[in-house]
Amino acid sequence: IFHNNRINDNKSHTDTIRPVMALPRVRKLVLIDFILQYGSDPSTEIFIQALQGHPMTIYGDGSQTRSFQFVDDLVSGLILLMSGDYSEPVNLGNPAEYSVGDFARLIKQLTNSSSEIVFKDATQDDPKQRKPDITTARKQLGWQPVVGVTEGLAKTIDYFRNELRATGEVKAVGPHSKNPPNRPDEVT
Repeated sequence: IFHNNRINDNKSHTDTIRPVMALPRVRKLVLIDFILQYGSDPSTEIFIQALQGHPMTIYGDGSQTRSFQFVDDLVSGLILLMSGDYSEPVNLGNPAEYSVGDFARLIKQLTNSSSEIVFKDATQDDPKQRKPDITTARKQLGWQPVVGVTEGLAKTIDYFRNELRATGEVKAVGPHSKNPPNRPDEVT
């Protein structure tokens, strides 16, 4: 594990990398790219928008597909990966594929939201389809997702609904988010 250490000698600023801790028992390096998991993460702005009655934003025409995975499934897969002997690349994702538009409509339905779904220009390099092949995870780790999309969405919606009741607002922090105003009167 390394730490980026900025040295300030009043003459120049130099970045150095120095070891913070030696890990003599490290068996493998696990690189993780967290994509399309959902749960109690404020970067999932569309849940907040639906609960607050704000327009629900979709980037693109909504036909692009994604495979959404509840965070509990990701964590269980990571634990198996890190505690096992398998050290090759493996996909930990949910192969159930939904269009982004269908996913937004399902969130709107489950939240009983009156929000309008609005479409904005697609982000640059937005793929038309994402669907992980989890064959290796099944074979090598004995892992597959167990939380269905509707069950995971219900848990996520409950989390954000409770946060809104407790705090009056939840600020979205995703790359396209605009912090929604405090509107607890619109929480259902």
